[in-house]
Amino acid sequence: MMRRALIVALLLAGAWGPPPPAEYDRPWTGPGVLHVVPSRPDIVRALCAGAPGAPLALACAIRSGADCWILIARDLDPRRHGALLRHERAHCNGWPASHPRPTRRSTP
Repeated sequence: MMRRALIVALLLAGAWGPPPPAEYDRPWTGPGVLHVVPSRPDIVRALCAGAPGAPLALACAIRSGADCWILIARDLDPRRHGALLRHERAHCNGWPASHPRPTRRSTP
């Protein structure tokens, strides 16, 4: 319960959590097309209804075949927009919705 409250607090504060792991934090290279669709926040929440944090969602990524669609609320502060776009692009690049962090490997 406390973890959920922390996530909600971060979302309300405008933070989007830690950046994606490096393996997913890169430009989109396909194979399909990356579509970025600015929309009203209520439309984003409705279309992103199955995503974690959907009641507060300002963006989500939806894979459709080889393409990836990023729905993002329009009229956001540029820093917030950039952070959300980076986060959702990482999902397009394969970062699971559970947001796993990279595991540290022990060195011999």
